[in-house]
Amino acid sequence: MNKLNKIIITGIVATLLLVFPALNAHADTVETLSFDLHGTVHQLGELIDGLVVEAPETGWNLEIIAPEMFAVTAYHTADVIWSEAVTSAPVDRQVISLQVLEDGRLFIELAVNPTSPNPGENSVGWAPVENRGVLLALTYTLTLNDEFTFVQSDVVIRDEESRFGHGSHVAMDYRYFVPNVEGNRPLIVWLHGIGDGTATQSTEDGLVPLLGHRGAINLASDESQAIFGGAYVLVPQSRNMWVFGTSPSMIVELVQEFAATHNVDTDRIYLAGASIGAVGALRTVMYAPYMFAAVIPACVAFDNWTNAELAAITTPTWIVNAITCHGHAASNQRAADHIPNAIHTAFTELRVPGVDRELNGHYAWLLFGNNLPQYNGLSLFEWTAGQTLLENVVPTANVSQRPGNTNDLTITVTEYLRGGHTRVVTETIEIRNNASGTYNVGDFRVFVNTQGNTQIREIRLVD
Repeated sequence: MNKLNKIIITGIVATLLLVFPALNAHADTVETLSFDLHGTVHQLGELIDGLVVEAPETGWNLEIIAPEMFAVTAYHTADVIWSEAVTSAPVDRQVISLQVLEDGRLFIELAVNPTSPNPGENSVGWAPVENRGVLLALTYTLTLNDEFTFVQSDVVIRDEESRFGHGSHVAMDYRYFVPNVEGNRPLIVWLHGIGDGTATQSTEDGLVPLLGHRGAINLASDESQAIFGGAYVLVPQSRNMWVFGTSPSMIVELVQEFAATHNVDTDRIYLAGASIGAVGALRTVMYAPYMFAAVIPACVAFDNWTNAELAAITTPTWIVNAITCHGHAASNQRAADHIPNAIHTAFTELRVPGVDRELNGHYAWLLFGNNLPQYNGLSLFEWTAGQTLLENVVPTANVSQRPGNTNDLTITVTEYLRGGHTRVVTETIEIRNNASGTYNVGDFRVFVNTQGNTQIREIRLVD
């Protein structure tokens, strides 16, 4: 070999060692890296849209790796009570892009089909005998070359779901969202449909109602929260449906417990539900007529109540459904006909953003969650946010003389609520004769002018 050829070969080897440093320092070492799954909730449920891989010792260099160099396969299992195990054969997942994150990890983006998800994309499956959605145990394999071994962790990164807390009450697990605003805020309670109830012990953690579709999780989106000025969201999960075991009293107890431990504006508690959850919502406002400021049933699944029971509902009601849900259209129409002053939006077909086909007419929870109904220029959420149990607030005061140059000023603030109920708060303050000023009475600030000594010349609430 002549001297020139030796120089060329040596240069090529040196270049390879610079570009692929692992071939140099770690030629005999296979590095083991862990990876997490990443899921995003689309209209029809959560889809696994990426893998997040820890950084190797030398870091990730996108100049020497490309999407087509990775191979990803996936399959799932789920143990359920009566159905045969819900399983799938391994399927290939397409890698469409790579991104190095700020912390050095590699995000491998996977192709998904939100309109008609392909096998291996979903994290929630269906148990046909139980008639329930179930969390799937997902197994992924990732290969690149013989330098790395990839091991799946037990973590699924869920950016939206991670904003929800987890709790339990009696026989219900629940997920909840806390708004990042100060002061008392409204509360939205969501009762899921039959498919989001529990089917196995593994699903009794309140996750399926958030991951199964965007009906509930959208309530915590920035767009929805802006309409309510910040609102709590409470999503309980029923183990035996809302009308066959999970009674209205249990729902009321959960709401009361949650409101007592959070800064909830109890005049603005809203109850919504889908399918059997819509039935549960109506049953609950029948049971507790002056607790909820509004009720939104989305596709009432059946009607086993009398016309008189419907006519006795005093809670402002907005019924949402699609007439293409032929099995339940009559139930929704009957409820709308008999609930006093009920708003009824019946869509001729069910279509939602991000899905380029018409959906099953029963999926009215997506009409609710996407805030699609409109009435008199208001969206469903705008109308809901404006509903309150509070009808009027009236301050009154009187002055009692004391010896010397001081008096006792007693201020009473009376809140008049729907249904003839009242809340009263009273405060007595020592003042100087003829004083005027603004005083704290419970959560209110009240201006009182007592010039004339024992006379109330002016009294008003101060914002």
